[in-house]
Amino acid sequence: MAVYLELYRLTLDFLYKISGPMIAIAIIGLIFKYRKELANFISKNISKISGKVAGQDFEIDFNKLKESQSEPVKIDSAKNMSKENSEVEQLKKQLEFEKIYSIIFGSQIELLKRLRANKKDFATELLFFYTVTRSEFNIYESWSFEEFIQILVQNNLVNIHSNGAEIKITEKGLDFLRYIEENNYNDRLF
Repeated sequence: MAVYLELYRLTLDFLYKISGPMIAIAIIGLIFKYRKELANFISKNISKISGKVAGQDFEIDFNKLKESQSEPVKIDSAKNMSKENSEVEQLKKQLEFEKIYSIIFGSQIELLKRLRANKKDFATELLFFYTVTRSEFNIYESWSFEEFIQILVQNNLVNIHSNGAEIKITEKGLDFLRYIEENNYNDRLF
């Protein structure tokens, strides 16, 4: 009799321990089996869900979501494609200018402004500008003039002509200056 009682206790204990996972599996199975009916029920009877997750309020309006998804995406000829492409190109250009602005020094921007005013400068005049800048800011103490203008050349903001004797600002350099001025960027350090 004691064996039967022990077997009965072990069986109940086993059933108790697996009942939670069994119920979860049953519920998941039912949801999976009746997912279409459940989706129809939710879409017909629930129009809005709102709540708070991780301190952020959210709201999902299923009617608006359904309306926005029921309208087909329209592409009207190459005109819209070219417009979208130009917007993408503009965003790429802005991103590139942001990256350049994040690494360029204020004195290099001043050099670009000087080139914009003169359209071109001889390297000797710009070398004098660099020498004055170098004496003002210790950061350039170990830099050569070539290292000072390297970022401008690498990013195609300036071109060096006539065996290095003449430096001109490029269209991209002019666009970069226009971009930082239109966005009211403050003067950079150094």
